[in-house]
Amino acid sequence: MSRWSADVRTFHLSAAPDSSGEAGAPAWAHALATLAHELDAAALAPKTRVACVVPGRHVRYLLVPWNATMQTRAARQTFAEHCFRETYGELARDWVVRAGDGGYESATLACAMAAPLLDELSRLFATRGLALCSVTPSLVHELAALGDALPAGASWVVVPEADALTLLLVEDGRPRRVCVVRGAAAQLPQLLAREWFALGRDDRWARVELRPERAATVVPTASVAPVAALAEAA
Repeated sequence: MSRWSADVRTFHLSAAPDSSGEAGAPAWAHALATLAHELDAAALAPKTRVACVVPGRHVRYLLVPWNATMQTRAARQTFAEHCFRETYGELARDWVVRAGDGGYESATLACAMAAPLLDELSRLFATRGLALCSVTPSLVHELAALGDALPAGASWVVVPEADALTLLLVEDGRPRRVCVVRGAAAQLPQLLAREWFALGRDDRWARVELRPERAATVVPTASVAPVAALAEAA
């Protein structure tokens, strides 16, 4: 996962629910077709460096607990994969898991995406001669943009996307809770109160960092190639 750079063109995979109704298509199929349309419209020069941000709808997040015996990068990766399998069962076996660098005695934020989605993203950019530098979950993308801006105490980072919100509670630089919930920004006070109650907290958080929602790309259905056509073009 590379850091953001001014010479990298960033594309955001659509967070809108799939309304295509295509039988047997994965949940991210229409978003991928929309991205293909955006790439063709952009007409970027070959070898242009690009990055892709994936919305919470297509990502699974997990806080991996501190484990004193799992401190090398390889060991943390193995433990994160184990935690996903323990939480999600057989579904997680087809996921690509990545764990962040947690602090001492702190949980680590980890994420997972479907391997077929990552394969299709790689193919989509490669067939257009573009150099894909990174594929980043939207929450991780927003945390990188925030840098060290969060104050001491407990703060919520909220990433709104279509009909869902990704919520991350950070306290003194350490992740405490992460989830993707259905709802809109207007429902945020109730949603945060519910998550806070689930933690058994009776104090109050210090800040809510509501990230800007990216405007949805409107593409006429007729101009979006079906998933089968995208596969044939590979």
